[in-house]
Amino acid sequence: MNIRALEANSMNIVDMSGIEYLTDLEKLNLSNNQISDISEICNLTNLKKLSLFDNQISNISALSNLTNLSYLNLTFNQISDITGLNNLTNLTSLYLEYNQISDVTTLGYLTSLTDLLLTGNQVSSLTGLSKLTNLVRLKLRSNEITDLTPISNLTNLIKLYLGSNQINNISPLGDLINLTELNLNSNQISDITILSHLTNLSILKLINNEISDITPISNLTNLKDLSLFDNQISDITPLSNLINLNVLNISNNNISDINILRTMFDNGAFTTETPIPYNIYLDRNPIDISEGTDAYNTIKYLKDNGVSINISLD
Repeated sequence: MNIRALEANSMNIVDMSGIEYLTDLEKLNLSNNQISDISEICNLTNLKKLSLFDNQISNISALSNLTNLSYLNLTFNQISDITGLNNLTNLTSLYLEYNQISDVTTLGYLTSLTDLLLTGNQVSSLTGLSKLTNLVRLKLRSNEITDLTPISNLTNLIKLYLGSNQINNISPLGDLINLTELNLNSNQISDITILSHLTNLSILKLINNEISDITPISNLTNLKDLSLFDNQISDITPLSNLINLNVLNISNNNISDINILRTMFDNGAFTTETPIPYNIYLDRNPIDISEGTDAYNTIKYLKDNGVSINISLD
């Protein structure tokens, strides 16, 4: 049968029998089914795009022959062993989120990868990823990572997500100067000195860390979205240069003086419409906003000029 594309997602499929005859298939989507055995697709060697998102797959050895694959989505399965991917050297996009993967060494063979998603696994060592120098996007949230050294040379990265790991040293990121988006939420970071090198950043997430000194951020003048919620920050004057900033979350810190926010606005910050409710998040700080105080006057000035602010007396 000369069928080149098949979409059969969300159809309660359990058994793939018969699909082995569709040898002309180039695109196959069987996402959101109840498939556990994928042995029938081992000879579909013309496949270029394969999505098996949200099934019950644990054994992926049947994929080893599918060397024409450029896109493979195996997110939300029960996979722990990914050695079956060794031969898939034409892959550019590989999605393995929310599985049970701990060893990613085998991914070092897949040097054509530009997009790699590994959120929600059990990865502790990034050994092997150092060879993936074509990566543009890398998602490693919710793993068990402590050492970032193996990804220190991935200088083509534009988006890097490392939230919810066990990272305290981010110095290996210093050469990733093409990054525009960096997520380091929920780690154990206190020293962010190295971030001063990453001047192309437009989005920076540092929620729930141990940061008190944000001086290195003063150099990141391309920032549009900065999240520093739940740290130990008291001085926000280093933010004064961030005139392109449109969203700032500094809630749950030790901040009492917010006068610099007015200066930032006067220099161009917080003037672009945002899809989220507020431009500035200030709640859960020791800010005295009683009438007549500097903080009260700053907030009133900003609000009168259209800046949306989230602050409470808690």
